[in-house]
Amino acid sequence: EQLYYEDMKQQLLRPEAADDAPLALSDVLLLWPADEEMPKPARQWSGRVELGINGTDGNSNRSSFLGRTDATRKREQDTLLLYFQGAYAKDNGIRSRNEFKTGGRYEWNFTPKWNAYFRSEFEEDEFEALDLRTTAVLGMGYKLLTKPKQSLAARLGLGYLREDFEEAETNEDAIFDFGYDYGLQIREWGKLVHNLTYYSAVDEPVENFRLVANTAGEIPLSNTEQWKLRLGVTHEYDDDPLPEIDRLDTTYYLNLGYDW
Repeated sequence: EQLYYEDMKQQLLRPEAADDAPLALSDVLLLWPADEEMPKPARQWSGRVELGINGTDGNSNRSSFLGRTDATRKREQDTLLLYFQGAYAKDNGIRSRNEFKTGGRYEWNFTPKWNAYFRSEFEEDEFEALDLRTTAVLGMGYKLLTKPKQSLAARLGLGYLREDFEEAETNEDAIFDFGYDYGLQIREWGKLVHNLTYYSAVDEPVENFRLVANTAGEIPLSNTEQWKLRLGVTHEYDDDPLPEIDRLDTTYYLNLGYDW
């Protein structure tokens, strides 16, 4: 089929038809030159699966398994991120690490720079005696940098935190939530990413808080850039942990990732 103009009207030429058929411009979804291959539609969903080994120091020292998978739907007006990650280890046949996180973040862009976001997370950690930590936050985000090879976005919100422990009382707080995400493309082969989330009780903003920071570098392992090697470190700091629990957990990891 070919589209052309005649007497200020759009006409669609159908090879199998004897006559041309009028066509409204509103019915045209995509146009491209007849001698070129039809372009592929933009993908809305993308994701990654990561598996790796890591060394950890903090509440215990060990070698362990670390895995993460995430999926992102990105459109002009909004972005949805869903993720699941876990870590499991045994030392001399005895379980020494067992923790899982799952959650998501939704961002609605009401201007090119500003967005409203909602994020939630559910976490379980056997060696923090934590049955379930539930976080729900609503806030605003702002894109500070949107360059082709560099990006920086910050966010600030209010939310709810509930912590259910195995042998301690349940803790519930209204919280402040602050965070940022930074990305830097290094030439054509490497990428540096850094993100931080800080949240604290509204009534004790500098005495009862948690901080999670992650820094990683990644390089592609194939020409398709689907396979990547990711080397990084994650710090998780709890200002008010349970007795006999360290405030800081540090995780070093070397993961093999596949983007889809």
